[in-house]
Amino acid sequence: MKAAGNLKVTEKNYPEAIKLYTQAIAINNSNAVYYANRAAAYSQQGDHHQAVEDSLKAADIDPNYSKAYSRLGHAYFSLGQYNDAIEAYENGLKLDPKNAAMKSSLAAAQSKATEQDEVGLKGGAGGGAGAGGIPGLGGLGGMGGLNFSTMLSNPAIMEMAQQMAQSGALDTLMGNQNIRQMAQSYANSGTMPDMSAINEMMDNPEIANMAREFMGSGGAGGAGGAGGAGREGNALDEAP
Repeated sequence: MKAAGNLKVTEKNYPEAIKLYTQAIAINNSNAVYYANRAAAYSQQGDHHQAVEDSLKAADIDPNYSKAYSRLGHAYFSLGQYNDAIEAYENGLKLDPKNAAMKSSLAAAQSKATEQDEVGLKGGAGGGAGAGGIPGLGGLGGMGGLNFSTMLSNPAIMEMAQQMAQSGALDTLMGNQNIRQMAQSYANSGTMPDMSAINEMMDNPEIANMAREFMGSGGAGGAGGAGGAGREGNALDEAP
């Protein structure tokens, strides 16, 4: 079952790979490799929370299995939980100190954690990404007084905009008539519309769903946001 699952991963058929690894676990639920390989498949299809659970299970079964920690670090990194990723990679490197890929992943997580801290400090008391807000903006509150030059100098905002452009989310967003009119109004006048207009727009279920979907998957911690960290964790283990 494990070998068949590995083959499905190479074919990028991650749902089928997960089914096969699950069958292997049903036969033998005390093998860390099966959980770690399933964690890799979960991460490949963007289900990083499940990858965290499987990686933790693998580490619990075999605390000396370094790949469990690299998988865990990759999953945490992809979720934007950089401090947790750092701890996971450090634990993995204690077991495999010469692992260059894990060292690189640790450095990437440390860099992201520092950047996240800096953005939080710049954003002030409400500057985090809590409650679904945009890092450095403290949610949507107070947008009427937003300084766009400050906003565009925020590296987290620029990274998010780049990800939106690359994923096609920006095209979808600008395809909405209300948002397009708002953007045109800002381009013509240089000022944002008042909060009543913004609130009215956000009451539109279609726009609210777009915002929720993007904030749930498109940020630095989304499925595509790992920035290259944890690549070693995606290599499947061929051990029994």
